[in-house]
Amino acid sequence: MKEHINNNEIKDWYLNTFEHINNNLNGNGKLPLSQIRKDAIARFMELGFPTTKWEDWKYTNISPILRHQYSLEKISSMVSLQEVKRYIPKEYSENIIVFINGEYAADFSSINLYKEGLSITNLKEALYAHWEDVHQYISKYANFSHEPFTALNTALAQQGVFIKIPADLELKDPIHLLYLSDAADATFQSHPRNLIIMGKRSQAKNF
Repeated sequence: MKEHINNNEIKDWYLNTFEHINNNLNGNGKLPLSQIRKDAIARFMELGFPTTKWEDWKYTNISPILRHQYSLEKISSMVSLQEVKRYIPKEYSENIIVFINGEYAADFSSINLYKEGLSITNLKEALYAHWEDVHQYISKYANFSHEPFTALNTALAQQGVFIKIPADLELKDPIHLLYLSDAADATFQSHPRNLIIMGKRSQAKNF
């Protein structure tokens, strides 16, 4: 079957959604990251979604997922603590960072690692507390110049984990990142971005 994607219409929908979200960031729009987001959505508009005409995507037809306009707004969830515990091994009951529907779930998270210079938080908090690190590294390795999905994620990312480990620190206990999605109320998409900065000779592991 021949692939057909109305790329311009889809791109315009994402652009309009980005502008709506960006206008309701409650101050985040004034942070240095705001310009990176704008640059990322502009690059996405130039690239558009990949089609099978692209060499790297010639065996992957994404047109089925582009027929849906998944909500990008915050979606409520009825996920309970008991349900969350199903996905947490008993031997790793601490140092867990939980995200539900792309949003940081503080009530279900537990961080018990306290070392000098160590920072573990969610990206939304880090935008203020560690804005210089976020601005420096958020798109340094996840380059969006040629990757439309990376560009879209950079433009729309509001949550994720932020971990900064100072030089020479070895974390022997693992950090468990748990992402759960509950689409009971609506179809949606989330764009988390994890930013992990490790100093020289530092060590850590996740589970």
